[in-house]
Amino acid sequence: MNLPLASTLNASIASSRLFTKLSGELRNIIWKFALIQANEIHFTNHGFQEPGLLTTCRLVRAEAASTFYHEYKIHLICESYDTTAVLLLERKFKLVGLLIEQSASDGRVLLKMTGGPYWQNWLLWLRRVHSLTTGCSPGEIGNDDFESMALRAISLTVTAMCTKRWSKVEEILKLHRPMLIKCNSAWGLDHDQDG
Repeated sequence: MNLPLASTLNASIASSRLFTKLSGELRNIIWKFALIQANEIHFTNHGFQEPGLLTTCRLVRAEAASTFYHEYKIHLICESYDTTAVLLLERKFKLVGLLIEQSASDGRVLLKMTGGPYWQNWLLWLRRVHSLTTGCSPGEIGNDDFESMALRAISLTVTAMCTKRWSKVEEILKLHRPMLIKCNSAWGLDHDQDG
């Protein structure tokens, strides 16, 4: 189910009583009152339940979804450095013309890690940053403890090496792993997420 092209949407808006009788500013106020129930959303690998209003019709979704996602503070919860939630939220943002990296720098999207370190997920996240598959850098994670500072430094290294072949970048990342293990021995475990 694809959203209609902008011109089709504009034509539909022009013929809709709701959209022709009320100004855009007034509609935005209505969307805020109708959609904003709390201050924050907890977005996980399973996403979250969007308000029913966003599923009523394409016109409402096209106009109200950007207001909805722009107004909330989103806690993006990643289990053991799994990027599934990041990719899902980026997809939702892209559909309404928002960028997750801009929202993160504005403080509207906050990354939160749950579970322990998982090296393979960390490498996959960094590879996605390197290949520009995701704009959400894991360098935004953490506090000012040694482990968080090491993760930010590694993330910045990968970002700076986006023009280099991944195999070379991965070699350098493997040299950084002992530093992470010194901070937290769990970074040395080679396990699957279930084990």
